[in-house]
Amino acid sequence: ISPTQSLKCCLLLWMVTTASASFLLRGKGQELVAYGFAVVWGLCMGWVYPTEKALYCSIIPSGQDAELMGVYIFACQIFSWLPPFVFSLMNETGFSMRAGLFSLNGYFFISFIVLQTRVGDYGDAVLYAESFSRSRHKTDQEYLPQVEKPSVVESEDDYAVIT
Repeated sequence: ISPTQSLKCCLLLWMVTTASASFLLRGKGQELVAYGFAVVWGLCMGWVYPTEKALYCSIIPSGQDAELMGVYIFACQIFSWLPPFVFSLMNETGFSMRAGLFSLNGYFFISFIVLQTRVGDYGDAVLYAESFSRSRHKTDQEYLPQVEKPSVVESEDDYAVIT
């Protein structure tokens, strides 16, 4: 199973769990049910973050690791505040916490749709990254100055002379 398929499965599980929790959790006395949902949410969090990083890292061409991981981290930091903000805003303006919880599915759904429609085949992406890395490596070798290795000649007085 590819990381993209694994990520889709995780997002589906996360959406189903969150939607179920928003309908089933109604008030006090449901602590055990809430703990059950918390276990599944924890599983999803432990599944999604390593999978998305593995997906991203495996399709980065060699030599561009730092700059593209910087873009990844930047994008994560830019968008990570939005779901909690919307949830808090809904809660503070009088919406039910259940509605706020259900609204989180919108972000999972957008992610799923992007993976389904905008992300191509994982195998093709890995092959492209590898071929791009090889072609770039050859190009770099062409532009590097060709320097002859120095030769060492031993002299009679036990000193090496580099020529």
